[in-house]
Amino acid sequence: MSFFKKQFKKHDTTLFLLLLLILLGGSIFGYYYYFRSEEEEGNAFPWWLISQRGFNPAIDGAFTNADGWRYAEWQFTEYLITDSESLDAYNYFYVQLTEDYLYVCSDLVSDITNEIGSSEGGGTPWFPSGEEWFSVWIDSDNNLDGFLGGEDWNTSSADGGEEMFLYVPNNDTFLDYFYDAWNMQTYGATLDGEAVDLAYGFQTTNFGQQAHRVYEVKIDRDALEGIGTNFSVAFLGYGTMFTLPDSYYWGAPTYHVSEIYYNGWVFEGAYFHCGTDCYDLDTIPTNAS
Repeated sequence: MSFFKKQFKKHDTTLFLLLLLILLGGSIFGYYYYFRSEEEEGNAFPWWLISQRGFNPAIDGAFTNADGWRYAEWQFTEYLITDSESLDAYNYFYVQLTEDYLYVCSDLVSDITNEIGSSEGGGTPWFPSGEEWFSVWIDSDNNLDGFLGGEDWNTSSADGGEEMFLYVPNNDTFLDYFYDAWNMQTYGATLDGEAVDLAYGFQTTNFGQQAHRVYEVKIDRDALEGIGTNFSVAFLGYGTMFTLPDSYYWGAPTYHVSEIYYNGWVFEGAYFHCGTDCYDLDTIPTNAS
């Protein structure tokens, strides 16, 4: 009798282990299949895929959840009060630094006009050709300099730390400088198409149900002098959307664009700060001194 009991116990244990393996295997397969199918449809990006393949969104101007931007280490929002042709709304900016690249995405919910302008002119003193442009400013060494005018910024950028590119979608061109006609300041661009991979689109996103402009950017880390665990970024652009009366361009943070427009200063303390040892935006001064 004891022999049969042992046999039954042995078979019960085997059956239990077999059922457990089937349940675990089915659960793992179902979990993987569900999130993989969701990812392919742009609806999900499970955390384990980031550890598996790293942060590596497609730079194609088609912003989806599957790209993983919502897992970027630094995410910022800026409420832009715009002109009558645009939308007063929160805009979203994503930043991620890896061993090889700096990734940046601008989800410009406010820019609801899908126009990039014409090279035939009819623009403004800021950009006479009338074409849309987009720029990213980077304080790569996090020295958080005070107010820098055009020539000072160029001098500093030659030593590294102050980086910028300016992109024109109409002819897919990176310009060598940004010229502030109002203050007669020239800011030299330090990054170009060799270092920057950029794509733009016009679409709806999770935070903007009306189609709007999106920029996706990947910058070669080797082109950013001294970038480390603490750095700062800011945005400046021109197009059909503007945020300051008669300025004809928008910016984020708003204080960044207002200092350039009203005083001709690039104030790195007004950038979006990525890291742990940064200025508090509530403590920065309100004008140059």
